[in-house]
Amino acid sequence: MARPLRIEYAGAYYHILNRGNRQQEIFTSKIDYEQFLEKLSYFSEIYNVTLLSYCLMSNHFHLYLRTNEANLSKFIQSFLTSYTVVKNRREGITGHLFQGRFKSILVENDSYGSDLSKYIHLNPVKIFKYNNCKTSEKKEILRKFKWSS
Repeated sequence: MARPLRIEYAGAYYHILNRGNRQQEIFTSKIDYEQFLEKLSYFSEIYNVTLLSYCLMSNHFHLYLRTNEANLSKFIQSFLTSYTVVKNRREGITGHLFQGRFKSILVENDSYGSDLSKYIHLNPVKIFKYNNCKTSEKKEILRKFKWSS
């Protein structure tokens, strides 16, 4: 079955996400997170992409962004390939880091964009180990979480 075409146009807003290959961790150290954000910033500038929000979890990431040109696939492919090459070289490994093709969801209205931003920023406390935490504890966890906008 053929993959569906991605809708790409200048001024489009997207929710981008991807997971580690075989559900493995993408980020295992502080330098992993830092290099990912450095690459994200670098390629956002090259491809004229505006990053609105992000959250980096150990085994997946979420991005909310705007493409100022119709170049989403080129941007993501360049960015994720560059990050994978750097990480693999540093760790002395080869192969895939990410689980298949990145997922992109077109954000078609402001209401969804607002809800998406909340979803992305709450991601660190939506994991199973925090299910029974009080709201005050979750707020403190979010305050201390470094890898989110």
